[in-house]
Amino acid sequence: MGDPLYGLAVNPALPGELVGRLIAHALAADAWPASALTERDDLSRDQVLALAAHDDALAVSLARRGRLHAADIDPSVRPGGAASRGRCRQSPG
Repeated sequence: MGDPLYGLAVNPALPGELVGRLIAHALAADAWPASALTERDDLSRDQVLALAAHDDALAVSLARRGRLHAADIDPSVRPGGAASRGRCRQSPG
């Protein structure tokens, strides 16, 4: 049987408020469902930034999906995340 947190993370019917709570739980527990959450198309801007700020691998995943702008990644704060800057969209001008 699969992990229920993973099932929630990939459930497209999960309301945004519950997605936010799942993100908070995943980041606080350093739980693996955070990586599954980066695959969601319905993340708010704040949710995308929270995931990206938590972990370089999450930032790279979000950048590959076109969810981050290059300006969203501060290499002085997340040196490993700087590698994802080249995969990011340019900030809207």
